[in-house]
Amino acid sequence: MVCSMIKVRHIKPHELVFLNEMLYQVIFVPDGEQQPSEEIIQHPDLVKYAEDLGREGDCCLVSELDGNLVGAIWTRIFSKQNKGYGYVDSQTTELCMTLYPSYKHKGTEGKMIQKQEALGYKNVSLSVDKANYVLKLYERYGFVGVESTNASITMVKPLGA
Repeated sequence: MVCSMIKVRHIKPHELVFLNEMLYQVIFVPDGEQQPSEEIIQHPDLVKYAEDLGREGDCCLVSELDGNLVGAIWTRIFSKQNKGYGYVDSQTTELCMTLYPSYKHKGTEGKMIQKQEALGYKNVSLSVDKANYVLKLYERYGFVGVESTNASITMVKPLGA
């Protein structure tokens, strides 16, 4: 099983550029729809998720297989004036997680969530498209919906730190 061979670890400073690729990969595109151009990650609503990673409250783990980075899970604190899609409040860290497509659906997502949970946050939030397969995974790991639109749901998980 691929998941057992994947190592989840903190990102190294020279690997921060990898987050741009992961930011692009995190964009959910329903089956049958065309992937947007890579320039979309420069949009102000998206660039803030990876720009200047390393601020207070930021944490990023990467998934590595055979020396190659294959995914990332990272968290950031946003402000009320500069909200992320899964913003709840300025004390709740917002989570982003993705893998390259060939590594999805193999158990790695759960492994990444478990590692992220160990980092001491009290609450973590996220926004997920209702049609995205990871919605069920987030529910299994204790995320609960707190706000919903036609297309997406904001979820929160208390971590008990």
